[in-house]
Amino acid sequence: MRNVLKHRDRLATEASRPTSRQSSFGDRIAGIAELGVATIAAERCAIAFQSNGVHLAQLACAPRGDSRWDPLVKAVLLALDNRLSDAVAARGTKRPRGVATSNESIDQIALSAREIGAIARVEKTGEGFQIAGSAFTDGVSAVRIAIVAPFDRARSEIEALLQLMARSVFVEIELSASRASLEFWRTHGAENGRQAAGAKQELVRERTASDYLDNAVAAARRAQPADCFQRFGEIVAAGAGFDQWMVATADGGELMLAATSPGVPKEFDPSEASTLSESFRRHIVIGHWSDREASDADRVKHYLEERVFAGSYVCIPFGAGAIALASRDARASAARAEAIVERLAPFA
Repeated sequence: MRNVLKHRDRLATEASRPTSRQSSFGDRIAGIAELGVATIAAERCAIAFQSNGVHLAQLACAPRGDSRWDPLVKAVLLALDNRLSDAVAARGTKRPRGVATSNESIDQIALSAREIGAIARVEKTGEGFQIAGSAFTDGVSAVRIAIVAPFDRARSEIEALLQLMARSVFVEIELSASRASLEFWRTHGAENGRQAAGAKQELVRERTASDYLDNAVAAARRAQPADCFQRFGEIVAAGAGFDQWMVATADGGELMLAATSPGVPKEFDPSEASTLSESFRRHIVIGHWSDREASDADRVKHYLEERVFAGSYVCIPFGAGAIALASRDARASAARAEAIVERLAPFA
């Protein structure tokens, strides 16, 4: 450990080079590998890491680019992965992988001298170099490190360096998880804020609509019998954004015009072919949308309302008759008009 710390001043200078590249999580892990290489003048260092129970490991190597040591370090990492899996299986329910421990300790699993020797012989480690590798786990994340170091480096120095590197990787994993959590809650909070604002606006609209209906009912109750349908038409049209309207009531099974808005001809006879009579007879809401792009043949007026109203209109039945509403304003709401008619129908 003492020998590792001797190199801290020199590392500060050497580590400044990859700073611009360390914007991503993987680049920061690669930066740790580069520090490890610079600390003991290693030929190659590879760090395999996986977090949050993800089984696919990521790999960071230093120096960057291809190396003749890659088959060797990959063999060491594979052996460490097997040892790590065996250790987790042997622990059983005492320390399942993917579950953090209470004291957040880090376990180290190192390859034996015999395992290292076997890998070195197969992969043909050159003279003057030694291979070292260890796996580390905190119960949630796992880190495996393999390094090709000069032969004159003490084993204790290499082991201390591996521990420092592993702890640095665990810190980066925790920081990355914290950043992801923060970003999630920031986004989630913003979305909740938008939803809350939308819900508040909808509540205000509902309260306004409810107040209007209450006031409309009170106005309908106060209306004189002779003015009942006039007030009915005015209240429905004003509450739903329409500027023209007609109210027809049933008299002996036939509809008769009872009240109209200013400008609507009073000689209108809803007993003829009209949408009002059809709406009342079938007890359904009928809407008509004018099409400015329609041809002359398509503009044949099938119903009386189409000759009375310049734009789109809707007919809504109620117990005593039906009301036709028209508007040249797209903000008019047929659904709103239907709700008001339903509320006022008992008073009409």
